[in-house]
Amino acid sequence: MKKIKDWLKRYRRLFMKKVIAKCPGSCGELIQGFLGQTSKLVSYGVNRYTTITIEDQVNGNQHDWQPKMKQAAQLTCQYLSIPLEQLNHLNIKKESELPEAKGLSSSTADIAATVTALAAYFQKKLPFDLLLQICLEIEATDSLLFPSLTLFAQNSGHCQLSSGWRPKFYVLMLEPSETLVTEEFHGIQTDTLFYEQRHSFQQVFEVYDQAVQTQSLSLLGKAATESAKLNQNILKKPKFEQLLELKEEFPLLGINVAHSGTVVGLMFEHLGLLQPLQTLVRLKGLNHVYPRTTCLTTCYEGAHLAVNSLED
Repeated sequence: MKKIKDWLKRYRRLFMKKVIAKCPGSCGELIQGFLGQTSKLVSYGVNRYTTITIEDQVNGNQHDWQPKMKQAAQLTCQYLSIPLEQLNHLNIKKESELPEAKGLSSSTADIAATVTALAAYFQKKLPFDLLLQICLEIEATDSLLFPSLTLFAQNSGHCQLSSGWRPKFYVLMLEPSETLVTEEFHGIQTDTLFYEQRHSFQQVFEVYDQAVQTQSLSLLGKAATESAKLNQNILKKPKFEQLLELKEEFPLLGINVAHSGTVVGLMFEHLGLLQPLQTLVRLKGLNHVYPRTTCLTTCYEGAHLAVNSLED
């Protein structure tokens, strides 16, 4: 019996197809608001991921997915001419380090990783534009999929203004217990509030653009902070005044928020600042409303393959 089990393990390792795709989440957005007549944002990826594993069916069909992942799989099959019934012969598993409904782009990461994994499994070419199209057909999408900071029209994808800049910085993510479903938050009333801020947001964008042109982290942090201030008129973050005080007392680059979520990011340049920053957060009592803190760093990997047995 042991010999049979060992042989089966070797067989699976040699002949069974296995694909693993990953996509980072984000910590809110750097900036978000109306430019012209459309809502646009700039988000950045962080080193926390959704991981999708696809393998040949072994012990019965297993689909560990949510409705948006299922929709992503169906659209991928449709656009890449994969028979839908092929999904019935797969084991699909999701693992995620991204809390849901807090502004970490968990849905975008789930969808993008699913599409990327399926395309690779069926050995289909997946143009980046098609990946974006599928994501946008399902929901508003964050610009963390791009390889550098990118101004993006999250509802249509018509604006894709790439900066070519991949700034590295750290962020102490402050996470409250409260959640907020993005689709339920955005509506006519909320979007009207964003639209009414368009003249002020134009000034925020100009600071962001100057940051890009000069590759200045301090200006990037300033743009993020100003966008966060505007967002207080739409989706208030608890203890925001204390957060601004903290910025004056500590060498933060800036404060960025989830504009349709609940997390806050404290942006800083050097890892050596982490411990004193965590101490100051506790001393100011911010941990009472943001009980979980996580140190993250920026990444610009987008959706990508981590394992592809077809290429081994």
